[in-house]
Amino acid sequence: MVRVNILIAGVGGQGIITMGKMISNAASIEGVKVMVAETHGLAQRGGAVNIHVRLGNVYYPLIPKGGADYIVGLEASEALRNLEYSNEGTVFVINKLSIRPVLPKVKAMNVEEVLSIYQREETLFIRRKVFS
Repeated sequence: MVRVNILIAGVGGQGIITMGKMISNAASIEGVKVMVAETHGLAQRGGAVNIHVRLGNVYYPLIPKGGADYIVGLEASEALRNLEYSNEGTVFVINKLSIRPVLPKVKAMNVEEVLSIYQREETLFIRRKVFS
C-alpha cells in the first residue's frame, strides 16, 4: 500500500470521530501505518467536524487540498463543503441525511440539491483541468 487518504465529514453527534477511530484501529491491527487528525468547527452537537485518516506511506496527518482518495459525507452538505479536498479520482460516499443547520434562517439542502451542485462543480473542475 502506497497511500490512501480518507476525509470523513459530518456534524457533531453523528459519530464522525468514532468512525475515524474505527478505521485507524483496523489499519493499525493490520500493521498499516496510520495518521489521524480531527478538525472541529463548533465544538458542540450540530457543528462541522472533519476527520483526516491517512493510511500507508504518510508523514503528516492532514490531507492536502486535492489529495483525498475518498470523501465520506455522513451529512450530505458537509461532503459538498469539502470539495476542495477532491480531485478527478476522488470517490464520494454521501449519506442521504440532511441535518438542518444550527444557525437560524439557514435552509438545509436535501441530497438532490447537494448532488446537483456537486455535478456542476465537477464539470467546472474537469474544465479547469482540461483548459489549464
